[in-house]
Amino acid sequence: GTGAVARTMQEKMRESVSVKDFGAIGDGTLHTVAEWIIPGALGRYVSLAALQVDYPHVTATTDSIDWAAIQKTLDSGKKNILLPEGKFRVNKQLTGNADYITLYGTGRGGHLDGGSRLICDAVGANVIYAKARYKLTFKGFRIETTGSRLNNDAFHLDGCVWAVFDSLHIHQMGRHGIYGTDTGTIYSGCYPVIINKCHIVGCVGDAVNIVGQSGLSQMNGIYISNCELQACDGSGVTVWGANVVVRDNIIEGNGGYAVKLA
Repeated sequence: GTGAVARTMQEKMRESVSVKDFGAIGDGTLHTVAEWIIPGALGRYVSLAALQVDYPHVTATTDSIDWAAIQKTLDSGKKNILLPEGKFRVNKQLTGNADYITLYGTGRGGHLDGGSRLICDAVGANVIYAKARYKLTFKGFRIETTGSRLNNDAFHLDGCVWAVFDSLHIHQMGRHGIYGTDTGTIYSGCYPVIINKCHIVGCVGDAVNIVGQSGLSQMNGIYISNCELQACDGSGVTVWGANVVVRDNIIEGNGGYAVKLA
């Protein structure tokens, strides 16, 4: 276009990456990294040790390829990460180890079969965990379990500043949908937390639970709007903090309160 400058294709493509750039498959099947390891140079790697050079977070051949690839993407230093259309099976917790990360899907992760989906097979592990991170954004995809409600949170934030959840569908978590806490991190709380246009249904705990461990008002600036928080065994929202705004939501069919001030 007029005024545009010449750039290399590599430079342009590095502005945003897809989890498929690092090997994710996303076909709904639980593929393990064992599929990559074939001795005699016939596979992608000849051994687990060789694979760990590129994927140091992988510790066993039973780790899922989708998990290994998505975690590699999160660790790559790239800020804008696409979770493309597909069903990505993870059997370990994904950890956000960097600031300013945006993980975004196609925006079609709802009741229809298409869209971007994270399917969790990990018992007792959160789907996405971040501690003491700054400016995290998650939008436009669906998180679900493989049938039984496993003992996990969809999102578990510990002392994170400026977290945004937008247009997400969270289904059948074994604990909470979105959980914010503080265990003495450098940020001393989760603030602000913005949750907009999210559908959270069928959790064993609360749809949203944002409460500091000390019981003090450490959570400052919680905004929940235009969401559907339904059919959870706990409450729709459990929160303790200052500047809490809960408006224009549908909160119904939960086992506890619509909004509980802890």
